[in-house]
Amino acid sequence: MPSPLAHAVSGYVLAKFLPLTQPRTSRRRRWEILCLYPVFVATVADLDFIPQIITGESFHRGLTHSLIFTLGFSLILAFILRKRWQFSYNKLAWITFILYGSHLVLDFF
Repeated sequence: MPSPLAHAVSGYVLAKFLPLTQPRTSRRRRWEILCLYPVFVATVADLDFIPQIITGESFHRGLTHSLIFTLGFSLILAFILRKRWQFSYNKLAWITFILYGSHLVLDFF
């Protein structure tokens, strides 16, 4: 199983190949979209350790490591961020799905 650092790097590298920037984007927003967003999305599946610490039950590789959660997370996050970054909903949903899916693929191997 890859480390969180490997997931973060894979999200960052994938973002370099995905059409994430808009032509008229400020420098700060471009950094936010190209660096922070892919790294966050690619590693967010491992945040299931928080309920595990609180309750003591094993949650890792449960719900957050499923395709249904990946799809729901992608659709909800795209809906929330589409206005802020002025992306089309479909484009942002697909990009998020690919970035989050990279986490599942790495965990599979």
